[in-house]
Amino acid sequence: MTTFRLRAACLACALAGLAPGSACADLASFAGRLAGEFSAQAGYPFQLARNDPARFSLGLAGIAALVVLDPMTRDALASPSFIADNGLHEPARWISDLPTARNTVALVAGIGLVGLVTDSARERQTSMMLTEAIITSGVWTGALKWAAGRERPREAHEYAGDWAGPGAFADDDGIPGRGFLSFPSGHTSSAFAVATVFAHQYPSHGIVPVLAYGSATAMGYSRIVLGAHWLSDVAVGALLGVGCARQVISTHDGGEPRDGREWHLGVDFHDGRRGVTLSRNF
Repeated sequence: MTTFRLRAACLACALAGLAPGSACADLASFAGRLAGEFSAQAGYPFQLARNDPARFSLGLAGIAALVVLDPMTRDALASPSFIADNGLHEPARWISDLPTARNTVALVAGIGLVGLVTDSARERQTSMMLTEAIITSGVWTGALKWAAGRERPREAHEYAGDWAGPGAFADDDGIPGRGFLSFPSGHTSSAFAVATVFAHQYPSHGIVPVLAYGSATAMGYSRIVLGAHWLSDVAVGALLGVGCARQVISTHDGGEPRDGREWHLGVDFHDGRRGVTLSRNF
């Protein structure tokens, strides 16, 4: 039993990039930091509205415009004929199926384990940032889904999907109405949260940021192709993911670990040839 508890503690530490020797203290610190992030994120819209009302109003107007234009943008970006002619359905389904709970846990835990094994502060910090960004963006996305109750495009009967509110989540039999989980896109918010953390932690020559945000954008588009979301759902999901991740990064002081042992990914151009380099400072 003691061995099992020790292994469980080590796995929990790896998920958040924590050192197992101080698991209780680090987990308590992690929980406190997460609570502070939720509080800061909850207050951000009100702070923005108070300090920069023009920017706040412009953002709301932009989202409202996207909602109004959703049927037209869907026809332009992902009409059935366009999807069929370009064979987009299967690639979109493959991309959309990538962020399963198992894959997400494997990604975060893998980075955390690398940090523990190699004693790399950057990887431990990255694992913690990813954990916090995924949790916070997921909670806010779920809350908005419940509050909006928007109908998905593939099930919509209204021009731009019905907005039924919280009541849409239970039909006469008390079964959650999954057809009313459109706004915002959870896949997209999670993808952009992960992309923002990676882009911040591994900015070398722009390679990682381009790949990270490119993958997140592909995820958002795949959800439109599959009829799971409107463009406005994807846009708001992206804003949520980026915003939550940036707030998490600011909680970690926005700085890079200075442990002297850091991996660097880059591109070398020599005599007209290109090459990808991976190096580590000691």
